[in-house]
Amino acid sequence: MPFDFSDSAHLEQAADAGAKLVFAYERHRVRPYTGQVDIIASEPFAKLITNPNLPWRKEILLGNWTIHTVPCSHEDLFIRGTPALLASVGKVVRALREKPQLVRA
Repeated sequence: MPFDFSDSAHLEQAADAGAKLVFAYERHRVRPYTGQVDIIASEPFAKLITNPNLPWRKEILLGNWTIHTVPCSHEDLFIRGTPALLASVGKVVRALREKPQLVRA
C-alpha cells in the first residue's frame, strides 16, 4: 500500500510497517510444503520464478502450484496493476470456494 510521506503520521505508519516486516522476515523459518499454492506475480517476476533451479522450487514448494500473472511491473503491482491484481485474487478465491472441502478424520 503506498504511503503519503508528506504527512508525518503516515511516515511513522510506514516506518512501523517496515519494522514489523523486517521483524517477521528475520524470524520466519521456511519448511517444505506439499500442498497446492497459487502464486500471483507481476509479469517480470512470473518469468523469473518459473526457473526450476531456484531453491524454493527444489527444496520448499514440493506440491502443485499455479502462477497467475498480472500484466504490469512489480513496482506498479499495487498502483496501476491493482484492478488486474484484484481480478487474480478473486479468481483464486472463487476456485477455492468451488473445490470440495476436505473432511478431516
